[in-house]
Amino acid sequence: MKVFYAARVARPDLLRAIGHLSCYLTRWTPECDRRLHRLMCYVYSTKDLKTYGWIGDDMRNLRLHLYTDADFAGCQTTNKSTTGSYLAVEGPNSHFTISTISKKQGCVSYSTPEAEIIAGSFGHRQVGIPGMVMWERLSGQISGRRGGGGNAAAAGASAGGPGGAGGRR
Repeated sequence: MKVFYAARVARPDLLRAIGHLSCYLTRWTPECDRRLHRLMCYVYSTKDLKTYGWIGDDMRNLRLHLYTDADFAGCQTTNKSTTGSYLAVEGPNSHFTISTISKKQGCVSYSTPEAEIIAGSFGHRQVGIPGMVMWERLSGQISGRRGGGGNAAAAGASAGGPGGAGGRR
């Protein structure tokens, strides 16, 4: 649990590996021991790495940015995808991480765009909207509602592009 706390605070690169191993706590195998040993060797060899943030702009030049992504069928056991979400305050001379999340999706996706749409929905509901409420309260600015995803097909679908229903109501 100490490694998970450190990953949440300063090492988002460890979130997926730790989250994946934590799924096996009740059915631990020798393969899990091997993966844990490999993870801890990686942590030990990269203990000087950490997340940095800097703010070099006035509040009026800063904006809240949400990025989401998904891997398609990343879990070899269940074929479920993993959602990644990253929320940061950015400006011309600023970049400060607010939140990072890596979470296994609750369903099996049939395509990469489907996994990406699920990731975008999760990111907006669980991170983006609460982040916008916080940002509007702190800055007095109304946040723009632009998403940054990792898949062009999913972005087109969410924008109501070819074959997408995102723009219809």
